[in-house]
Amino acid sequence: MKQSEAFSLLEAQLAYGESDPAELPDDLDDLLHLRNILTSLIPAIYAVRNDVDGKAAKLIGPGESYEYGESIYKWGHGYDWKAIPDVTAAFVEKAAADDPSIVEVLFNMNDIRKTGVEKAAHRMGLTPEAAVNTVLEKKWKKEPGLQVKPKEL
Repeated sequence: MKQSEAFSLLEAQLAYGESDPAELPDDLDDLLHLRNILTSLIPAIYAVRNDVDGKAAKLIGPGESYEYGESIYKWGHGYDWKAIPDVTAAFVEKAAADDPSIVEVLFNMNDIRKTGVEKAAHRMGLTPEAAVNTVLEKKWKKEPGLQVKPKEL
């Protein structure tokens, strides 16, 4: 199966919301080759979407929103939460001393998360917001992004 044939299958999926199993190859090697082509497209799709989101956000502008279709698009300058290493280590040690099962709440795929800190703080009798502000810091993204919400919630 050629890459152009994979694109045709994707176009059919987009147009009709389903693919036709009859159009898929019957040979296992061809199926796995198709799967590899589709898997290799994923990073490219995300890269293009990120560029589209950045450009759309700049066109919408700070504090503005734009209705399109069934969604509302809004300019947003996003951020990520980053752990403060020494403070985080002390927080985890205290949490583990109080209740070893809290450590499982704190970690998600070997990375401390805001929701984990909030849950652990709540179980430890601490104010979640204060714990988050102590253990984590906001790292603002360099470029604005696009927030998408449905018109009706």
